[in-house]
Amino acid sequence: MTKCASCNKQWTGMLLFKAHFASEKGVECDYCHEKQYVSEKSKKRMIIPLLLVTAMLLIGLFAPPSVTQYFWVYITITAVTIIFMYVSLELTNVPPENQRN
Repeated sequence: MTKCASCNKQWTGMLLFKAHFASEKGVECDYCHEKQYVSEKSKKRMIIPLLLVTAMLLIGLFAPPSVTQYFWVYITITAVTIIFMYVSLELTNVPPENQRN
């Protein structure tokens, strides 16, 4: 699981979920109260799994082999993607505008 860049405490699933959607604004750590941001490297790493889920959805819309088979494949890939996103998320103390410099 992801740990705070300041205090090195493990974050809960809810904080990680919040961090994904507030990556530009940052999320305050529940333990040390420092603002944390999703790293640029971590954001780039998320693109491939999200494209995979999108591709699976599009394939299912245009050429489904079987609704049941497709459903279980899609659910499995989506679950793996969500787990990957939470396990591989990296946090930093540096705001996104300063990371690019």
